[in-house]
Amino acid sequence: MIFRAITLQEANVFLPLIKDHFVKIHTLVAEGQLLQDSTPKRKAATQETAQGTMQEVGSTAPKPRATSKQKQKRLKEIESEIRDEVLEMHCYGAIVKSVFPARIDFLSELNRQPIYLCWQFGDKTVSHWHSIDEGFSSRRPIQHPQSFGPLVVH
Repeated sequence: MIFRAITLQEANVFLPLIKDHFVKIHTLVAEGQLLQDSTPKRKAATQETAQGTMQEVGSTAPKPRATSKQKQKRLKEIESEIRDEVLEMHCYGAIVKSVFPARIDFLSELNRQPIYLCWQFGDKTVSHWHSIDEGFSSRRPIQHPQSFGPLVVH
């Protein structure tokens, strides 16, 4: 995907959409972890307990649980959905740097030099930047917001 330099104002307009995508990604990751954490030993112990309880109460057999194939299928679906969420963020010009914690960069300009506007979960707005040769640890606060982004002629 080709990225174009965007203004600080554009980055902040896209931020609520970006946050929504990260919420979806975090939800999907949590679901995937739950699927992976259900080990065969836990499953067997849970079924034995459920069957014992059901027999005591005189109920029917416990509800069937997801098979290993179903879990694997769902995990692949989750991976695909996460990939789709990341690709959608790319459409806004966001470069996903990290999911935990949620961090993104936007390609921009400062004094006609390429830089990254950066945001991480917890920041209310895109309020920091760093050079393209540096990383998140080198980010600096934005002091003159109008200086960021390509020169736009109206």
